[in-house]
Amino acid sequence: PDGSRIAFFGKNAQGDTHVFVMDSDATNMRAVTDGARELNIMPQWAHDGQALYFYQIRPTRTFRRVPVSGGATREVAPWSWNRQRAAVVDLRGREALYSAVERGRVQHSRVRDLQSGQESTLPVALYALRFSRDGRWIAGASSEGEVVVCEVSLSRCRPLTPKNDYGVTALAWSGDGTRLFFLRHTGARIFGELMSVSVEGGEAQTHGPIGPFQQAFLLWMDASPRDEIVFALCRESPYELWMAKMR
Repeated sequence: PDGSRIAFFGKNAQGDTHVFVMDSDATNMRAVTDGARELNIMPQWAHDGQALYFYQIRPTRTFRRVPVSGGATREVAPWSWNRQRAAVVDLRGREALYSAVERGRVQHSRVRDLQSGQESTLPVALYALRFSRDGRWIAGASSEGEVVVCEVSLSRCRPLTPKNDYGVTALAWSGDGTRLFFLRHTGARIFGELMSVSVEGGEAQTHGPIGPFQQAFLLWMDASPRDEIVFALCRESPYELWMAKMR
């Protein structure tokens, strides 16, 4: 949350997928989760920077929390990435948002009280949900490619950008909370167009293409409090044929 570290997921030496952190200058990388044969993805910071939330795919399908120093993890909710996607937790750690998905499409967006388990539904169904840094707003993307902002206290939502066939793949709040960065697909498929728009609306600003990404559906980015954009750069490997002797 202060921009000093980056959380991400990747494979370790044993081939298991785990959550890692490193300093924002790419030093001091270390694993936060390390269970054998686990598959943990999509980490996000708790707002105090002391813990990470993430999805576990294996051995259980669940949304979990782990101290950033490592150690035991605990289940936050019995959610699957395929059905309760892109969950985010609020500033107080009391509520979580997620997108309910059926047959690959978001049906509605829900708010869950993490203590009672009670849930309510947002007025619009959104992808890529994000709480603002002060907790007053929720941002998301509609199925028609709009960037949408909702006021938490009033449960009132409004679009900030027109409908767009390319859609929005990722959202991030600016450091001062006045703008939303967002990433759109482009005709180049594995490149995304980085743009931003004021929370008051108006003309969106284009910052240029970023990428390439590994696959068109993996376009993802985040922003620091200093409006630095972080994303995973992928390059095509040489075309080679290999042979190995089985032991």
